[in-house]
Amino acid sequence: MCTHYLLHGQRISGSLREELAALRFRKPTDAPRRMHVVLPDGTASFSSRGGQEGQLLAAAEGTMPRHQFRYMVNSSPTWDANRKVYRMNFHNRVHRASSKNFQLLKADSSFKAEMPESLAMQFGRIDETGFSFDAAWPLSPMQAFAIALSVFDDRVYEALRVYY
Repeated sequence: MCTHYLLHGQRISGSLREELAALRFRKPTDAPRRMHVVLPDGTASFSSRGGQEGQLLAAAEGTMPRHQFRYMVNSSPTWDANRKVYRMNFHNRVHRASSKNFQLLKADSSFKAEMPESLAMQFGRIDETGFSFDAAWPLSPMQAFAIALSVFDDRVYEALRVYY
């Protein structure tokens, strides 16, 4: 059970579109959802032709060779038994608990986080209507913004395609 998102770049010609990022959310239980992100590694262009899109999504699912992509995974929160909530350290940038809060870490091809200090993005609620948004390499501003927007979609099993 998961939800997929695919970010496309501009149409190059005809039905050819570059794939800029793929996201896959999993939430099989009451535990916090898992987010897997796949990005092109910059040495090759991944595009879709004639309705056969989703090379980055195929890499996220493990049905395509994984050596030519960059991977990210959200950090796992820890359970605070005293307060009965999941907690994460947002380094004083996030002040409110929210199911939309997340941090992305660089990962290997099996979506295992490399190191806690490999933080590439964090997003979280700061007040009733505001969110804090920090992103770094290897994410472009467009990729990071699309990832942040994806947490606001509450549809299950549907694909949301974001174009610019």
